[in-house]
Amino acid sequence: MVDVRGALLKMDRALEHLQFINAKMAEFVEANLNFVTRQVKDDRGDEWDVVIWTGGENPDERFGVWLGDFVHNVRSALDFCVYSTVMQTSEKDAGEHTQFPIYDGRDRWIKDVEKRDAARWPRSPILGILHDSPEFAIIEKAQPYHGHNQKERLRHPLYELLRMSNIDKHQKLHVARANTSRPRITYEPRGFYKIAKAKWAPEPATWSGPMGIDRYRAGLSSVDK
Repeated sequence: MVDVRGALLKMDRALEHLQFINAKMAEFVEANLNFVTRQVKDDRGDEWDVVIWTGGENPDERFGVWLGDFVHNVRSALDFCVYSTVMQTSEKDAGEHTQFPIYDGRDRWIKDVEKRDAARWPRSPILGILHDSPEFAIIEKAQPYHGHNQKERLRHPLYELLRMSNIDKHQKLHVARANTSRPRITYEPRGFYKIAKAKWAPEPATWSGPMGIDRYRAGLSSVDK
């Protein structure tokens, strides 16, 4: 049986990072994202409530660092699983080449994994895992290249993990920014107002240094009393 204790510990740590990031983001939203409202009438005399969301400070630069820690532990957990599988189910030693493979193209998978010459360097990332084994089938089925089109393949969670991991390790910190989406507008207490019509007017994003925050005019609601 494959020992996955190391991988589980890595995933536990990744979850701790994720919970920490979510808590810090909630603090940021509470402290920096505010909204104001005002009432206006258009040329036809219709009454509108204007709701504007504004932001103050940029997110903490360390959000990029925290995200990198999360990504690193998730990626490591996958690699640990493959390494342990090779060590415990194969006669071959798991070397530095061993890792969880992630491919967005079937042709590259065949070239680098299925038909890779064992004597050629670099070796297959899962050398030692038999092609007819359940472990091989699980890894192959998880590959992003099974997506219906290139856009879907590039948005596959594993491919995004690969891209984010490589950027964090070799290039730069991930940019952290806050933005507002289109929220659902309601009036309290309910039953006294009815939203007759809603309009949305996004404003250009503003940036400062490596971090940024988007500011949007979130909604204009025509109200029937």
